[in-house]
Amino acid sequence: PEGTPFVTLDGVERKLSAEDLMICSAERPMCIGGVLGGLDSGISDTTVNVFLESAYFNPVSIRKSAKRHGLNTDASFRFERGIDPKMQVYALKRAALLMKELAGGKISSDIVDICAAPAEDFVFDISFVRIDSLIGKHIPEQTVRTILDALEVKVTAERDGVLTVAVPPYRVDVRREADLIEDILRIYGYNNVELPQRVHSTLSYAPKPDKTKLVNIASDFLSARGFTEIMSNSLTKGAYYENLTSFKAENCVRILNPLSADLNVMRQTLLFNALEAIQLNVNRRNADLKLYELGNCYFFDAAAADPAKPLAKYTEKHCLAIAVTGADTAASWNAKPAQSSFYTLRAAVEKVLALRHRHRFAPQPNLGVRSLLGRHRIHAGRQSGDTHGRRVARAAPHVRPQTARIFRRDRFRAHSARGQEERHRRHRALEVPRSEARPRAAGRQERHLLATARHSLRHREEAAQTRHAVRRVRGRQTPSGQEVVRPRLHLGG
Repeated sequence: PEGTPFVTLDGVERKLSAEDLMICSAERPMCIGGVLGGLDSGISDTTVNVFLESAYFNPVSIRKSAKRHGLNTDASFRFERGIDPKMQVYALKRAALLMKELAGGKISSDIVDICAAPAEDFVFDISFVRIDSLIGKHIPEQTVRTILDALEVKVTAERDGVLTVAVPPYRVDVRREADLIEDILRIYGYNNVELPQRVHSTLSYAPKPDKTKLVNIASDFLSARGFTEIMSNSLTKGAYYENLTSFKAENCVRILNPLSADLNVMRQTLLFNALEAIQLNVNRRNADLKLYELGNCYFFDAAAADPAKPLAKYTEKHCLAIAVTGADTAASWNAKPAQSSFYTLRAAVEKVLALRHRHRFAPQPNLGVRSLLGRHRIHAGRQSGDTHGRRVARAAPHVRPQTARIFRRDRFRAHSARGQEERHRRHRALEVPRSEARPRAAGRQERHLLATARHSLRHREEAAQTRHAVRRVRGRQTPSGQEVVRPRLHLGG
């Protein structure tokens, strides 16, 4: 009955389901058939009497029981994929003989064979014309017959180039004509099928706009500007959508047999996948990121159910997510590191949206992320000629505290700030003052070049003095009588 407790070999008590197949004695259950044995019926050092049982189980039933109890045993691995239903007696005899020869056992009873229905061969038709059509080469009939005989496939009837064959039941993956043709080609050899001299093709008309072309355009555009494409799993954690108003938990497409609690629903937004990628990288001291992802999002709407259309309540949309964090540009000898900001992301979004003018497509901004992002972080574009009367959403690089708390952004944001402080401290001696970063040289081109050269020399002299001071502090003073050479250049004008 449902809920019956049963202790398996691993010492765990499990609640049985009414759908589980149990092997029982006259008094108590012995094991979960095809999955795992019971603790009370297991072999120990004091066992002297052994009862051997060999069976064929329904693969679907075994797979459901193993998944229901979270078990992945050697027995379930084999039974749920299908075994030869005609080898039980042979396997039983072989096991009994091994026990007799190796352990000194004694066979004390005859074999009792109970079979509800004998396994039948898989019978279907296969034609020589179909074989040549799928393989792409004419194979002689005698060669086909030789291969079928080697595969233990019996030809029971033949008429007009069509063979009626019987495949043995242990070939659980060969149940139709295409499966057997694949086996014929495997034995014949893929390398024996020559490439044709001519390739035949037909003209096809793709719908406008072409979705694949648009995806490639946006992907090439972002990759050329320093962004890295990520590809995340469409399965995600259902806990992300609890207590959300923009993406409600009841609109999630749930998995009937999830692998884990972290992969139990289909994603409604690409935001959480991007945050997971950012968290993984920032926690490993890779804080400067520019990421984007193109993928499908999935939605469930119970109100749209239609008995005539079983899939009417399920929808999917192709979405684009862009995320930036850390430094926008790296530090160099003549520039400070520039941090990413809202305007960094805004520029990327606007440039992607501007592609529609050249390629005639209109992406739709997802305003549903408003409740996940910070306040005043989604701005509507002006009703100007640039937007053609449409309101353009600007996604923000900040998230609400409630969303950030899921990924513990306070932890890796502190790492990021600490890393920025270390980079600033390393380059502090070589920084150019903001007032001198761009010399105020106006007028003729000669004056501009002169001011630039003077500024460069002054910066080199200051750097040399700083290095000399650092050596003195570290105890590596310049030996007496040796001067620090500072280059000077006298320019006329």
